[in-house]
Amino acid sequence: MTTNRRSPRVLARIPVTLTAGQAPPVAALTAVVNRQGALLLSALPYDVGAVLRLQNELTLTATDCRVVWVGEADPSGAHKLGVEFVDADPTFWGTVYEDRVALDSRQTTASFETP
Repeated sequence: MTTNRRSPRVLARIPVTLTAGQAPPVAALTAVVNRQGALLLSALPYDVGAVLRLQNELTLTATDCRVVWVGEADPSGAHKLGVEFVDADPTFWGTVYEDRVALDSRQTTASFETP
């Protein structure tokens, strides 16, 4: 099955902070990132459509994102949230994303090479 995505997804554990309006910030962690958003593991649930301020704790940059998908809580109690950036920000994840994409590309290419 082929999936057409705007950018590759990569596994990455990046600490982030979520803020909804005037509510206190909530610590979260990415599970998967791409240039348009991420799959987050959050201590609190949010509704689809909620607009959150997302801060990357590695780079201290922040952007607004919208919750586009909500999954079941994982065994640790973390809530799965699919978020998409409100405004395009292809460099939001910094070098973590670009380094992982390059590594995955090299590994995929190497697996198809014949001796």
